[in-house]
This record gives sequence, structure tokens and C-alpha cells, in this order.
Amino acid sequence: MCNNLYVLLLQYFDSPKRDDKNRQDIELQACKYAITTLIPLTENRIYNCSQEYMPKYYELWEKAYAFAGRRSLEHFIDYMEMDMPVESRVLANRRNVLKPFVFYLNKSAFDSKLQYIEASFPPRIW
Repeated sequence: MCNNLYVLLLQYFDSPKRDDKNRQDIELQACKYAITTLIPLTENRIYNCSQEYMPKYYELWEKAYAFAGRRSLEHFIDYMEMDMPVESRVLANRRNVLKPFVFYLNKSAFDSKLQYIEASFPPRIW
């Protein structure tokens, strides 16, 4: 089940062979679906399902993060840090400080108006 849905999402993501603008819109729509719908639904199912289905929903949740990480820097970092020990995670431990920075880094990839990012943080944050 998990692999089939993941392959379906990847095929949808890689399907458009038209112009670059349409391709980017389709890629962003697919990632938006994964972020707004698929990840919350699978999280809900992990908590509200029987013990036998929990590993399958968890695998689907991980794959949804991997899929969303193709266009979302925050989800990519979260996916890469899933198996790391808590004390060595970067974004998870500093999310409240780094969230705006990660948002604008991600936005700079898709917005031609935004080219440079400047951030000023106290020295002890980094």
C-alpha cells in the first residue's frame, strides 16, 4: 500500500513534460497536497489505528515527508533528521528561531523577486 501510493505520487510529480511554468505548478500542487493533507491524515491514522497497521501508516508518513521534502526545505530537513538522536538535530531543536529563515530560503527557490536573504541573530543562537 505505502509503496504504491508513493510511486503514484512520484509519477504525478514527474509527469508533466510541457513548459517549465506548468511543471513547477504541478510539482508545487503535489507537494502542497502531501503537506496539507497526506501528512496530517497519516499522523492521525498512526494514533487512531490498531497495532498491526501502525508500522504501515508510519512508513507512509515517512514517505510523505520524503515526497514533501522534494520542494519544501523544512520537510526535507525534518526527514533527514528523523533517525538522528534528539541532541544532534538542528532544525527540531531550534525551530522557533530558524523557522522564518527556512521559510524564506524555500521561498527564494520559487520566487524570482526574492534573491538574497539577510538574517541577524544573537551570537548564542548559532
